[in-house]
Amino acid sequence: MNPSELSEHVAATLLQAGEYRELSGRAAKEPTGRRYVITISREAGAQGTSVARAVGKRLGWQVYDGELLDRVAKEMGSEVNVLHLIDEKPVSWLLECIQSLAAQYHLSQDSYMVHLIATVRSLAQQGNCVIVGRGANFMLPHDTSLNVRLVAGHKDRVATLQRLRQVPEKEAARLEEQIGRERFDFVKRRFGKDVNDPHFYDLVLNTSHLSVDDCAEVIVAALRRLEARKHSAKLEPAMTYHSDE
Repeated sequence: MNPSELSEHVAATLLQAGEYRELSGRAAKEPTGRRYVITISREAGAQGTSVARAVGKRLGWQVYDGELLDRVAKEMGSEVNVLHLIDEKPVSWLLECIQSLAAQYHLSQDSYMVHLIATVRSLAQQGNCVIVGRGANFMLPHDTSLNVRLVAGHKDRVATLQRLRQVPEKEAARLEEQIGRERFDFVKRRFGKDVNDPHFYDLVLNTSHLSVDDCAEVIVAALRRLEARKHSAKLEPAMTYHSDE
């Protein structure tokens, strides 16, 4: 791919950026099955994967974190390690790396988003699963999903990354800032939302104050309440209310 063709490829990719937004908008409006999905958004180092797996173990549900990428890679006919290059990365990151990526992998972030949304929607239709990150809560209808945001104090998040990545504290702090910025930009550019806005979540839990098991128990309890409310709503007869005004 020569420089001219590369520029045209980049322009075409960016001009098509609305496709997955329209698709995700339809996903939020279209009816799905009655089974619930739990989405877990997380700050970098807030132990999102650990909490998700603890929830999945309690419920007997499948957890999709790295597993989600495996499914998307299969749908795209791509290698999962290649998708890691653009997973939860903003468009600007793609532009910085596209010269080395495009010729080798013919990789489009918009193609990834279309397949990601289709995969998340398919999992939601099956229900009874936990999906970590990737803006899943912005792709699914709210009435059949429980949306959770995990946060933690900066020192705790850095310490978690230091332990998981086996790197010095300074490097862990740099990673925390970088990953957080990339996730924020990813959601902002792809869905036009602020990932930190608590109004997009049913629960916001602080893993600096609640253990992984504590968080899992709160999430499962909230799910049971939602399921019970939906069940009772189905049993209640329709009622007509008259205003006194």
